Amino acid sequence: MLNIENVASQQIYGRREDRHSQIDRNATGVTPVDTTIDWLPCPFNDAPGVEADFDCANFTVPLDYSDSSSNQTLELSLVRLNATKRPSKGSVLLNPGGPGGSGFLDVVGSGVATSTVVGGAFDLSEQTAALEKLPKDLNASDTAPGNVWTSMELISDLCNDTAKDVGELIGTTFVVRDMVNIIDALGEDGKLRYWGTSYGTILGATFAAMFPEKVDKVVLDAVANSHDYQAGFMKQAIVDTDGALDGFYSGCIDASDGCVLAQGRTAKELSSEVGLFLEKLKYSPIPVPDAESPGTITYENVKATIFSTLYRPEQWSSLASDLNQVMAGNVTDLSLLAPSTPSEDGIDGLVNMGIRCGDSFPPSAKLEELAPVVREEENLSAFAGSLYATDLFGCVNWKIQAKERYSGDFVANTSFPLLFIGNSYDPVTPLASALNMSAGFANSAVLHQNSYGHGSLAQPSLCTAKVIQAYFNNGTVPKNGTVCQPDAKLFANASLSDFLRELNESSSDRSGKLQARSSDLSENQGGLSAQDAELLDALGALSRRTTNW
Repeated sequence: MLNIENVASQQIYGRREDRHSQIDRNATGVTPVDTTIDWLPCPFNDAPGVEADFDCANFTVPLDYSDSSSNQTLELSLVRLNATKRPSKGSVLLNPGGPGGSGFLDVVGSGVATSTVVGGAFDLSEQTAALEKLPKDLNASDTAPGNVWTSMELISDLCNDTAKDVGELIGTTFVVRDMVNIIDALGEDGKLRYWGTSYGTILGATFAAMFPEKVDKVVLDAVANSHDYQAGFMKQAIVDTDGALDGFYSGCIDASDGCVLAQGRTAKELSSEVGLFLEKLKYSPIPVPDAESPGTITYENVKATIFSTLYRPEQWSSLASDLNQVMAGNVTDLSLLAPSTPSEDGIDGLVNMGIRCGDSFPPSAKLEELAPVVREEENLSAFAGSLYATDLFGCVNWKIQAKERYSGDFVANTSFPLLFIGNSYDPVTPLASALNMSAGFANSAVLHQNSYGHGSLAQPSLCTAKVIQAYFNNGTVPKNGTVCQPDAKLFANASLSDFLRELNESSSDRSGKLQARSSDLSENQGGLSAQDAELLDALGALSRRTTNW
C-alpha cells in the first residue's frame, strides 16, 4: 500500500514568454522561499466523514518564477496521508484532472482508497482537482456557432479587462516548478512519484519533458494528447466517443431487464430512436412547469448530459432510466434534464479555460475560417464533434497567455520509464492518445484496459490495480501490449461492493472469476484473497468519486 505522504493543493499560476519561445527546463532565476515542509495535524481530522488522520502544511513558493527580481510569493496548502506500511517508500503526488479545482479536498475525500490501490508504502501528494466541463453544442441551432463565438469573445474581453495580471500567472509550467520545489523540500531523493489522470497527464508529461532526470514512478491514466493541448484544441480527444456511446446502447440491450431502455429493441434501433428524439428536441424543447425548479428541457442539456455520463459507466443505468422517462413524456422530476444553472458555467469554468487557453499556442482565425475544423471534428465523432469544437472557439479568442508556456516536443529519456494507461472506449482521452504520448518517452509502456469510461477507475479492474501496485512498489514495468479486463460489468445495477460480497459468498465457483486477466500477466489466483478484496473495494470507492475533465 502506498504511503500517502503529501497531498498538495495549490492555486495554479504561470508566466509569460514570447509566443514561440522555448522554455529552459533548468531555469533557476528564482529560488523557492521554503526549502522544508513543517507538517502538523490537520484541524479537520475530527470532523464527521474524515476517514483518517491527515497532516497539513503551508508551503511558500515564488508567485512569478520568470521574474528574478520579484519578492512576491504564493502560499500553497498541502495535505498528507501517511503510509500505513513502514518503512515509507516516499511520496506520491496526485492530480485527478481539471484543471481548475481544489486537489486538497479530493485527497481528503479519497486518500485512503487511493493509498490502498497504490499499495500503502508511499506518501501521496496532490496538485489540483478535477473540474467537470460542460461543453456547448454548435448544432443546437443554426445560430449556435455565432452565439458561442460571440460569448467566447465577451468572456475573453471581460477576463482580460479584470484579471490580466492574474491571468498571466496561470499555467501548467508554474505548477511543474512548484512540484519540483515540493519534492525537493520533502527531503527524500528529489525524484517525482506521481499518479495523474486526464489533465493530470498533461501536467505529468510536461514535468517529464522539462525535468526528465527527476522522474521516478509516474503513472499517467486517461491520457490527453499534450501536443493537441499545446495547440489549443484537443482534436484527438473524441475519436472513441462514438464507440463509447455504442457501448451504452449495446450494453443496455445485452443487460435486457437490467436496462429499461432495452424493451425488445436492438442496439441499432435504440441508437436511432435516441437520435431522432434529440433531433426533435432541438426544434421542440420541452417545458417542465411542475418541477421543483421549473425550466425547459433542451437538446443541448440532454446531449451534454449523455456526453458527460459516458465518463461513468456506473451511472449508465440511471441515464437509461431518465432517458426512458423523458422520451415517454414523463418529465416532471428529472435532475438529469434540468436546465443548467449559473454555477455550472461559473468561475470554475473560466479558470479551466484560462489555464487551457493560456497554456496553448492556438491559431489566429475568424469564425468562418474554423468551419472546416468543426466539420473535421464531426467526422471524428458524429455525436461529440459539435460539442468539443467549442474549445477551440474559446482559445482562439483568449487574450491572456501564461508568462511561461512549454513549447517543446514532449520527447525525453526519463530516469525511470513512464507508465501510460488507456481505455478501449474513453469518451475524451482515447487509447490512441496514450500510444501517441508514449512514443515520445523512451522505454515507457502503455497498459491497455479493455473498458469504457474516463480513466481506468471508471470501470475498475483488479488487474490494472495490480499492475499499478507492482510498478510503484517493485518498479515492474508491464510489457507493451498488456491488456487488462474490467471487473465491473455494464448495467449490473450493483456496486463493486455488491459484486465483492457475491464473490466472497460464492466460494465453490469463484475460482477464476476474479483474477489478473491480461495477455501478458501470468498470475492466476483462484479465489479472492483478503488483499484483493480490500483492493477491489478501494477501486469501487475511487470509481464513485471519478470526476469529468
